[in-house]
Amino acid sequence: MGYLLAALLGGFLAFNSFATPQKAARMAQDALQKAYPGSTARVQIEGKRGSNVLKGKFRLVRVEMSDVTLAALPFSPSQGAKKIGRAEKIELQLVNAKFLGLPIARANFDFQDVEYDFDALRKRSQFQIVRSGPAQMRLQLGAPALQTLFAERLGDIENLTIAFQNDRLLLTGQRDVLGFKTPIELTARPVGAGNAVRLENVVIKVGGVALPAAAASALLKDLNPVYTFDREGNWPFNVEVQSVTAQNNALNLTANLSLKTAP
Repeated sequence: MGYLLAALLGGFLAFNSFATPQKAARMAQDALQKAYPGSTARVQIEGKRGSNVLKGKFRLVRVEMSDVTLAALPFSPSQGAKKIGRAEKIELQLVNAKFLGLPIARANFDFQDVEYDFDALRKRSQFQIVRSGPAQMRLQLGAPALQTLFAERLGDIENLTIAFQNDRLLLTGQRDVLGFKTPIELTARPVGAGNAVRLENVVIKVGGVALPAAAASALLKDLNPVYTFDREGNWPFNVEVQSVTAQNNALNLTANLSLKTAP
């Protein structure tokens, strides 16, 4: 699919006369619309005009996109950069998007003090990060997005629904018990655990009767962890989930990102 930020910046890094942040932003926005047809893009770039633009040095790069699908992170680690570009702050916001196969209502990535491989971007359209200061990811997922995920794992539960309220998840549905469709209810607290989201303080009721701990644990094995970021270890960043809240039928997650060091 290519790299989103490469599409963003590659459009104006040819050495030409469009060396102002405002013109660069317009060219970058056009490049994004062509790279991701069907999406909506808005780009804001701040910094000094002239040589700073042509050297890839910016004060702020802000990208807002909606109705976009990303199959991978839009950046990778650098492999021995010779020329360094810099951005004091990079902000990427996705709305109504599919990110790594997960439908999301909103995602925000914030990076400070970023250094990247200028040649990789200019010559190969790859955005490779050399160094990054504090970085953070914030996601908002609506209940319907996770409902599909839960339904795939709990195939024996019919009419499954998911809701989020008061920092609790509520799952309801029906399960066959001795040939009868019996109501099942699960309540739990979503929490962050390293690079994953898990369910704790779980209570499962079948036909209105709470299951013993052993039976509840067996069912929970199909659900925990609910989601793991960078399961294959391919991200350039380590992910540490800091907070998970469940309110107004949405799950909100905040995670710190730290650039992985070379082995």
